[in-house]
Amino acid sequence: MTYYKQLFLIIGIVVLAVVITCSRIIFQTLNRSVPGEVAGEKIIQMEKPVEVMSTPFVVTCDCEKNFDEPIDVVIEGKVLANFVGGLDFGLTSDKTIEGKNKFYIIDDGQHPVEINSSVRVEGQAAGVTCAYANTVFGECSLEVEAVKVIKL
Repeated sequence: MTYYKQLFLIIGIVVLAVVITCSRIIFQTLNRSVPGEVAGEKIIQMEKPVEVMSTPFVVTCDCEKNFDEPIDVVIEGKVLANFVGGLDFGLTSDKTIEGKNKFYIIDDGQHPVEINSSVRVEGQAAGVTCAYANTVFGECSLEVEAVKVIKL
């Protein structure tokens, strides 16, 4: 064998030995058996067992309705959630209109709002909707077509 062939053979053997050694170290690290850890991540044990509901909480009602004529409303409140990809939003208020203090605001994305921000909405209530009762509302809400949204 020539000198260069021997040199390449030795370099190849050294590189192979380094790769095998590194692989074994990594494999041993990932598969170590330490109580309370899996692959280096801590396992959190809950002190009290979690109760699982056998049936989900579902709001059912028959209060959905459309008003004969839209009602002009002005509502100040806090944004609960964004719906329809941010086009509409949910609002909660101290003010009660038609027995409701949660409002589904139809805005078509004209006035982007952030969750937990305070706003004033001027618009027209079209009726009561239960479509989002099983979301953050937890009940049926007044459906309002927004004309103007002002951040407070």
